[in-house]
Amino acid sequence: MQASWSTPLAFGYALLIGAAVLVVGTLAAGIDAIGMVLVLVAALGLVFFGVSALRLRPRLAVHDNLLTVRTLTGQRSYPPEEVYRIRVLSLRHIGRRSSQLELDLANDATTSRDDEESRRRGLPPADSRLVVFGRWDLGDDPHAVAEVLAAAGFPVEQ
Repeated sequence: MQASWSTPLAFGYALLIGAAVLVVGTLAAGIDAIGMVLVLVAALGLVFFGVSALRLRPRLAVHDNLLTVRTLTGQRSYPPEEVYRIRVLSLRHIGRRSSQLELDLANDATTSRDDEESRRRGLPPADSRLVVFGRWDLGDDPHAVAEVLAAAGFPVEQ
């Protein structure tokens, strides 16, 4: 099974265009120096998120029985035995529901003794790596992504 998820390209480009419009609009309006600094900081934030949305592709992928996760710190692939738990966390904020996909993954420093003890207790190891993806990161509903991961043989909690 092969599948991948990432932020839609249009969103990344929209952020970059928004940053350019913000800077051009600020220059055209002739805002004072302090206001200009604040607007430039906001524009840099938009550029950062736009570039990361375009650069970190795909954020999550399943291929050849491996789960590949790409973050700002790099890319790593995990076989099913190094994926301790996958679950969808649903939260309610100001009357709106949002969902996040949580992945508990093996850390490079995870020791086998800690791993065995945690598995016996039904928990991920204390030094496991937690990666959280929202709908923005995946470009799809986290529930749908969890279903695909479960079908691929990864441990998904329902």
